[in-house]
Amino acid sequence: MYTKEGEKEILSVLGFPKETKLVEPKPQVEEQMTVGRSDFRNKHVIEGIRKDGSRAIVRVRDNSNFRPCHQNGEPMQFPARWDGRAWWLARNCPRYPGRW
Repeated sequence: MYTKEGEKEILSVLGFPKETKLVEPKPQVEEQMTVGRSDFRNKHVIEGIRKDGSRAIVRVRDNSNFRPCHQNGEPMQFPARWDGRAWWLARNCPRYPGRW
């Protein structure tokens, strides 16, 4: 990210008109999901169920401790963020099976 002064300086040095702006970052889309499946052969993905019921593949560091339900029976939920191409886990992976 550039400051406003730095952006103006870069544009003036490169000779762009004053109306030109540098590319602004995309807004981060974050959503709460529920674990659907975690038994994929690829250890870096799980299935997340979105609020509307649709299913999405979510990239994680390791899926070995994800379970559809917590040890107390409640559904296991996690925050996921969309980066423009894929969903990613937006927090640390669980430390224990079925528990954060």
